[in-house]
Amino acid sequence: MAPELLALRNFNRRDLDEKCTTATDVFAAGCTFFRYCADGGVHPFGNGFNIEGNIMNGIPINVTAQNIRIGDGKDPWKIKLIREMIHFVPEKRLAFSDIVKRLEDQRSPSFLQATLSDFQVNDMGSLPQVIVVQSSRPRDLIKIVGNLQFDRINRIGFGGLGGSVYPGTFNGRKVAVKRVELLGDDVENRELEINQKLSRLNHPNILQFKHYEEDDDFRYFVFELFAASLHDYLMGRYQGPMPMDAHVLFELASGLEYIHSKGILHRDINPKNVLISLTKPVQMKYCGFGLSKPKIRRDTPIFSAEEETQIWKSPEELEMMKGQENEFLHGSIKMSGNEISLIPVRRITHQQSLKGRGQTKNLKLK
Repeated sequence: MAPELLALRNFNRRDLDEKCTTATDVFAAGCTFFRYCADGGVHPFGNGFNIEGNIMNGIPINVTAQNIRIGDGKDPWKIKLIREMIHFVPEKRLAFSDIVKRLEDQRSPSFLQATLSDFQVNDMGSLPQVIVVQSSRPRDLIKIVGNLQFDRINRIGFGGLGGSVYPGTFNGRKVAVKRVELLGDDVENRELEINQKLSRLNHPNILQFKHYEEDDDFRYFVFELFAASLHDYLMGRYQGPMPMDAHVLFELASGLEYIHSKGILHRDINPKNVLISLTKPVQMKYCGFGLSKPKIRRDTPIFSAEEETQIWKSPEELEMMKGQENEFLHGSIKMSGNEISLIPVRRITHQQSLKGRGQTKNLKLK
């Protein structure tokens, strides 16, 4: 969380709208950039218990050239860029449009040609395998709902609302399936509307939402299949191909610039919400839009601060949450620099969510 939001913990919702900007997403993205580039995937503001204190005091203790891993070279531009993204003062942080321009300068034509050539000579067998975190039982639990089927044992990840993510197929194509239990509350409806809005976003660095179905117990969200998360990569669990650093950072910045251009703040940017694609060439894709919200509208639904990820918050967010950890927060355009997720403009009614239960819902993508 950015320092300015840490400082606003006791403020009311209108104060939060006034004080928080897209600079908050920039802060979280800067932390994610550094963790990707750093040796050992360390956080820019320290380790464990001291991270929040260092954020609040503006001390990025780990942001040194010595901590940038050897690979593309210990490029000074990386440190300079990251420092400007995680600046203590929100107004001094770079805009994503400026970040994209700087990263474009680092992507030379020779680099791009070499990357494309590498992928052209490899066949589909060289693509990374999907990381499975649980696969200890026989394949006797195939779930089929409409045109969707998936293996309930081979879980590949976890999603918001206590959901689990599985590899599956939809209309014969490989997909990722997020299963969320139906409890009849507004949170489920919010996630459905978020994903419907997500389906209208068209960008190579945004995870594509394809479809949803539900039965009496669960709702099933269908996304394009991915290999792993950036967190898996940092933890050494993903050993597949990756673009060079400058291209990874460019894609992360480009995706956020696009989101902001559509009037959306992500508000939950961290390595677990960045996915590594199964495409050729490999791409970085944002997910985890459960906390995002429109940049400008102020009459939107609110959400609990407990859902958000503390160590990726900007200082202004952390200060805001300091005194009232369970208070509902109301975001705005200013709250999206260090995290990425979106809250819908309106909620789907309970009646709408129950309509046609047990039947296939075909989502019309525009």
